[in-house]
Amino acid sequence: MGVVSIFDAVAIDIAGHCDHGKLREEDQAIARHASTRLGDLLVVANGIGGDAGARLASGLAVDTI
Repeated sequence: MGVVSIFDAVAIDIAGHCDHGKLREEDQAIARHASTRLGDLLVVANGIGGDAGARLASGLAVDTI
């Protein structure tokens, strides 16, 4: 039996859907995908419960990373 690299053995499909629910007018969650020299990176940040600036904060978090 040979050695299998984890990169050869794993395939991941990425999809996203957010629902702001019945209490919020906007979805404050942000998701970003980037291909890097080390592999794929998926970052998800969620705004906190309707606080002012929560969408901005989650956007800054994923953009900074």
